[in-house]
Amino acid sequence: MSVPRRLLYMIGVPGAGKSTLLGRTLVGIPVIGQTSHPFSHVVYPGGCQLGKVPGPPCGTDALSLSVQPKVLAWLENCPYHNIVGEGDRLGNLPFFLAVQESGWELTVVYLHTPRPLAMQRCYERDSRQSLAWWEGRMSHVQSLVARFNASPWLWTLDGTLPLYLLAEQLASHPCIQGLERKALENPLKS
Repeated sequence: MSVPRRLLYMIGVPGAGKSTLLGRTLVGIPVIGQTSHPFSHVVYPGGCQLGKVPGPPCGTDALSLSVQPKVLAWLENCPYHNIVGEGDRLGNLPFFLAVQESGWELTVVYLHTPRPLAMQRCYERDSRQSLAWWEGRMSHVQSLVARFNASPWLWTLDGTLPLYLLAEQLASHPCIQGLERKALENPLKS
């Protein structure tokens, strides 16, 4: 019986709370290390998180703008069975379709946070992108959500809920739970 390969990726507008939520959810899962080969990712006993932590920038937004082809090639023979990620860098339709075509069980988590709250968070963290940039990111996320609204692999979480409740919800996903399981061998040694 083969072990399923799961990839969970969180999307949302800037200030939605993606990095904060994923960070809170992963607290307590032992970190084996962080590697930069073939791109930056954090290694756990049963998988990895794409990108780097802590930040900013953190998650996949810390990766190169041209990283997507490298990640997709790496997924073909990836040593992990559970992968999590968040951010704008890989949060796009071509990436999600390619992940599925590679045989991964994909879950896209949409952290739905109202615009005023998300904009307030951006302001509080001294993020000073232009309104046009912010509107572009919001349009991009809304387009993805609309495209896959009826899809079984889109999971919407309410970004106005307390962080501890959101973390509990996210921690219930098999991909997150799989990060804690010991892998057969340490992928950092290969």
